[in-house]
Amino acid sequence: MKRLVYRVRGVTRILGIAETILGSLLMLLIFVLMLLQVAQRYLPIGPGVWVGELARFGLVWLTFAMAGYLVSKNEHVAIGVIDTWVKGEFWRRGVIVFVNLVIVVVGVLFAIDSWAMVEGASTQLTPATGIPLSLIYIIPFIGFILSSVHGLVRAASGVVLPLSELIEDEDESVAYV
Repeated sequence: MKRLVYRVRGVTRILGIAETILGSLLMLLIFVLMLLQVAQRYLPIGPGVWVGELARFGLVWLTFAMAGYLVSKNEHVAIGVIDTWVKGEFWRRGVIVFVNLVIVVVGVLFAIDSWAMVEGASTQLTPATGIPLSLIYIIPFIGFILSSVHGLVRAASGVVLPLSELIEDEDESVAYV
């Protein structure tokens, strides 16, 4: 079982690198679009409403695309008080497993709802850019699925691996030891 968890953690690390690259590209896209928006304001070039719309979509995509990565690094919103209140490795491990199982359930439920939005918006287009809304909504769907996968891997790691290995990817300020 440990070997399987180690292999899956290796795959999710590669997935995390891909998520980081995607997040970096989205940040670059937002930066370039914001610069273009400023240039449109002060230079005699035609107004492009599409620039602002695409920058806003980029920010939303960045949020959902990085959700899984944040779960994998335990950088998601968490209740840090429980970590200081709970004593003993068994209970700390239980908190880790419980929190990540809640993330899995919530991620799956949000993925189901976001898939309904993908299917329901197949013929609608965005006003300025003309992008189908189903393409806009697919990024949150993928982000919720990836959050669930990372949460499931962290929950399985919490059951199988030593506590010291669970916190190796985390920042020391939010570590469980």
